[in-house]
Amino acid sequence: MASVSYNPSNNFKLRFELKPNYTIKFDGYNVRLPKITTISINSDGFRDKEYPLEKSKNTFRIIILGDSVTSGFGVENNESYPEILEARLNALNNGINYEVLNFGVWGYGTTVRLLIAVVDKAFPHQLLLAGLHLSSGSPASPEPYKCPSSPTPRGSHL
Repeated sequence: MASVSYNPSNNFKLRFELKPNYTIKFDGYNVRLPKITTISINSDGFRDKEYPLEKSKNTFRIIILGDSVTSGFGVENNESYPEILEARLNALNNGINYEVLNFGVWGYGTTVRLLIAVVDKAFPHQLLLAGLHLSSGSPASPEPYKCPSSPTPRGSHL
């Protein structure tokens, strides 16, 4: 089983980005997940369905930046929490079309802070969220957050 494919980033602070238009069957690589999942990266280089750059008038757009937890490590694209949030918001049937864009990338961790300026200019949106797993590091430090009472080993996604 292959690992997720990346391209070098034009932004030297990001170092790498997900490869656009890429689909792979993924078993967790070195973690070995209980099931093989399909990872599909859209033409804009994020793990989600295609969205137009310009949102329509009745659309409320949310962008979620994050690490492997946000991107949906170990689950199908439609099982990631940004996809579930989008489905639940649209189930409200309140006349608003909600779009929740999943900009999570495996290994980004605190790099999410750097994405905010990049994403802010690329996709028009009303709300920008950052979702980080505690092992991804604190916002003030590139070092991993260490929780002394955590029963889960650092780096685990299970």
